[in-house]
Amino acid sequence: MNANDTILVYFSATNRTKNVANIIAQKLGVKSVSLEPKEPYTAADLDYNNPKARVYVELQTRPNVALKNAVLSDWQSYKNVIIGYPIWWYDYAWAMNEFLTSNDFTGKNIAVFATSASSGLGASAENLAKKAKGAKLIAKKGFEMINEKQIYTWLDSVKE
Repeated sequence: MNANDTILVYFSATNRTKNVANIIAQKLGVKSVSLEPKEPYTAADLDYNNPKARVYVELQTRPNVALKNAVLSDWQSYKNVIIGYPIWWYDYAWAMNEFLTSNDFTGKNIAVFATSASSGLGASAENLAKKAKGAKLIAKKGFEMINEKQIYTWLDSVKE
């Protein structure tokens, strides 16, 4: 992937995804954008064991969470998009939805990575790619542990 036509866009609720994104951005020398919900998630919001917690309630509808920066001004200048997200209930974090539906992915290649404490990638990459209408999914990887060697090996395998 060429640094001039590649952007990394991610959502991170607990910094795990951010840490992987930072390693990728540094290794590839690409612009990195952190998606920011207008109403940030708190630790209490992320309590997956509490049926009254925000993520638990949102799980029922998987809403388009309002973002401060869903639309990127220089979006059309990128051919390749690396997308990172945490796994929430075996799928991509729905905080990605507004970004995915607010940008035209026609003709773009997407490589996705996900972070998780205990569950694998599952069908999250394919589900995300369906939301990114017009995109071609070229690579996917789930990371349970943040290991630079694993990240570099995955990046070396990603082909446009």
